[in-house]
Amino acid sequence: MKTITSIVCLALIAPLFSGVTLARDREETIERGKTAYLIFCSNCHGQDATGNGPVAQLLTIPSTNLTLLKREGMEEFPFNEVYSAIDGRKDIKSHGYKQMPIWGVAFGRKRAPLINEITLYLETLQKNP
Repeated sequence: MKTITSIVCLALIAPLFSGVTLARDREETIERGKTAYLIFCSNCHGQDATGNGPVAQLLTIPSTNLTLLKREGMEEFPFNEVYSAIDGRKDIKSHGYKQMPIWGVAFGRKRAPLINEITLYLETLQKNP
């Protein structure tokens, strides 16, 4: 009976620990995304992601304010749209010709995890319109 009680207790408690692990993993992923953002994106979009980076004034097309990607009326952050803009599948005029996506090619083999981390980080920066 003691063994059955232990197994039942373990089965009830285990999901609580996995939730903590998932939350910690998400926080670490977002922190890596912030680091990658600051290295690769902040020159144009600014450290605060509002489009005021040091290179922004040199661009013909203004940098996007990345804190306003979740527009009014949207229920969810447009994760796939943002991801495809970063990796070059979505044409962004200020990123150059579609044949030359800036970050999709530059990140190489680490492309998917890096872009995922940056996109998750950008999701945390969204302001209410």
